[in-house]
Amino acid sequence: MRNPVISVFCLSSLRHQLRPICMALIVLFVISCTEDDNGYQLPPEGDDRPWILVDLLHTDIQTPYMRLHRDQFRYQGSYGYHRLFNHFQEHDYPWASTEETLSLPRLEPYDILFINLVHDRNPDFTPNEVKAIKQFVYDGGGLFVIGDHTNVYRHAERINRFLVPMGLRMMYHTAVDYPPFHSVSGLGWIIMTDFSDHPVNEGIEMISFKTGGPIESENPEDDLAFTSEESFADYWDEDSGVGFYGTWSQGEDKELEPSGPLSVAAATEYGEGRVVLVGDQNIFGDAWLNLGHNFEFAANIVEWLAGNEDADEPLRNKRRQGHNIAFESGVNFYQTARNSHRAGYYTTYIETQRNEEITARATPSLETHNVDTLAFLSSDIEFGEPELDDRVYSSDELDTIEQYLHDGGQVYISFQADNIPEPTQQLLATLAEDFELQIGDSTWTPGDDTYPEPPRAQGFHPISSPFLDVEGKHLGTLGPGEFPPHTASERQQTRAHLAESRDMPLDEVSVDSDDIYRYLADDYEPDQFQPGGSRENVNVYLFDLTIDWGEPFLEAELPDGTTSIAHRKFVGDGELIIFVQDGFWRNWTMGGNELLRHHSFFRRDIVEFHHQFLDYLREE
Repeated sequence: MRNPVISVFCLSSLRHQLRPICMALIVLFVISCTEDDNGYQLPPEGDDRPWILVDLLHTDIQTPYMRLHRDQFRYQGSYGYHRLFNHFQEHDYPWASTEETLSLPRLEPYDILFINLVHDRNPDFTPNEVKAIKQFVYDGGGLFVIGDHTNVYRHAERINRFLVPMGLRMMYHTAVDYPPFHSVSGLGWIIMTDFSDHPVNEGIEMISFKTGGPIESENPEDDLAFTSEESFADYWDEDSGVGFYGTWSQGEDKELEPSGPLSVAAATEYGEGRVVLVGDQNIFGDAWLNLGHNFEFAANIVEWLAGNEDADEPLRNKRRQGHNIAFESGVNFYQTARNSHRAGYYTTYIETQRNEEITARATPSLETHNVDTLAFLSSDIEFGEPELDDRVYSSDELDTIEQYLHDGGQVYISFQADNIPEPTQQLLATLAEDFELQIGDSTWTPGDDTYPEPPRAQGFHPISSPFLDVEGKHLGTLGPGEFPPHTASERQQTRAHLAESRDMPLDEVSVDSDDIYRYLADDYEPDQFQPGGSRENVNVYLFDLTIDWGEPFLEAELPDGTTSIAHRKFVGDGELIIFVQDGFWRNWTMGGNELLRHHSFFRRDIVEFHHQFLDYLREE
């Protein structure tokens, strides 16, 4: 697949007198394709690595050039494919992009063609392009196609022109499933834990969509991942607006809106080549890539398409960029990324991904391979399901964590002092010998059945740290649902901001007090939250307590003294950091929308502190 077919055709089929003309055409072709302003280049001669060609003619949204960073709050940029393709590039799966018409001569030098969610504002596939794509795969190429829910951007009707002959079809539906077992939020941010026996699923326990669509396969054995039996396919409503969503409820016509399990990813062979179709765009975007095994799934797909599924060290196991933080998310069942419960850490988890020197992984189970920091967030969400609420760490898991720490690993544990669930107590008892909380005249130690509720210190309070430069910064937390009233002008101002950041028409954007509260930066000052302030009805607090263990890592100055937020201690050869109050990192303070810039003074300080903490983890 390395030599353009135009050269073979010219040298073997043209008359002798036309060969000079043909060779000139070849030179022009090679010059034009070697490298252009769009990054297109031919694989170098003799380079046997699998090369990926990214199609940017039929879509220009969420490309490998777009990345999530600290100043990126637009939807398309936040879910760009930069991290994934950077990993491919660094581990011998180089890629190039093209904005030119797809033809067989352009495709043949490559091993894999990647087509992300196509957009109706871009050109449609021509009959010749459809023919070229099919021939490329039939001759042995790999095709990686990303679909999405319903027929958004008219993508399904476009990609189905070449997928249907290959035995796959993107359905005109949204894959709907239910929390808490099968969704991290609402009916569209779904969890898949049911997989077929296929090389692409090697090592995969869970993948997650942020609203995607189901797939119909001619051969059911081609299906890779499935929703639950309770799920259903929600048919599109062409009149619902840009998103083409359905009704989010299953109608009486079960043939039109079939029940689960539904296939949401499929892999097939066509001629000598291979094809994979995945039904969601955001699954591999920077903000969601490292949730569950989304990343591992993408890595397996590329290896299989390249015929390298038997590699000695799988691409999924290669170290990811920067400092790797593993948020163990099996016991708390993805509280790390839930925004449907106000106690979750969704926005902070996404904010962590903004640091390109950090890879933050929300792992389905305990993982220590290529992990620099193990992080344990509180599991105090009550799902109302014993199977989830009663999860604890096994003795083997606790032994692994303890060994990781003693061998030089870095661990941090984070929770709220007024709610310390059993898994957190297990970690404290195993890792932090002699740990005590001092609350007034009372003492609490791990294993105590009851403990006093610590008093709340109202307001935002200056913080100090011997390890971080936090001078001038304040921390506090906000109770859920206690937001001040807002004017129509404030509501309209916020709606305009959200419409721009989400690339949506103004009349399709709805806002709530939560959105407004976190967007209006200049309308909120610290003194408004103190007694006598105009917004004092907002519930803002830190706990008044101290830690008897290790040394102070972070404290807050209260009117009557100091309250402990976090302590640290070296255990064996490793470092353990324990946050006993982390409400400022939870959704009730940070909000459930990662696309809202941190304007307000309290969130701004939280975010700045958070990134200083990440830098500390990375540098230690």
